[in-house]
Amino acid sequence: MSMIETDLYSYLSTCIALIALVSTRIYPVQAPKEVATPYLVYFKVSPNRKYTHQGFANFQQPRIQISCYATRYITSGSEIGAKSLSQILISALEAWPGAERIQAVQVEDEKDLIDPDTNLYHVAVDFFVSYGA
Repeated sequence: MSMIETDLYSYLSTCIALIALVSTRIYPVQAPKEVATPYLVYFKVSPNRKYTHQGFANFQQPRIQISCYATRYITSGSEIGAKSLSQILISALEAWPGAERIQAVQVEDEKDLIDPDTNLYHVAVDFFVSYGA
């Protein structure tokens, strides 16, 4: 069974609406220093493995956080904002179920932030991804 992080990256990196905005700037855990904006960073917050009395049920519902970074909060002209990017991300992930064991994707939380290290706008979106055999 492949890891959800691998499946997530494969999906995000082929989603036309997202790659038109972030190109290949989709990073696990942390973006490189001095990376161009906008970009996405993803990581698994918790695994949430499901069990029965017989053991692991081959079904998981991990919480994944994907952060959208940009120099603007709202899109202005041709420059995408972090909030706008997060809404495109949400739409893309809500369309993911049905592909490669993905059964459901639910938005759990969305926070609007400023990254203190980069002074970039940062919208962190948490999802529960239900998947298994």
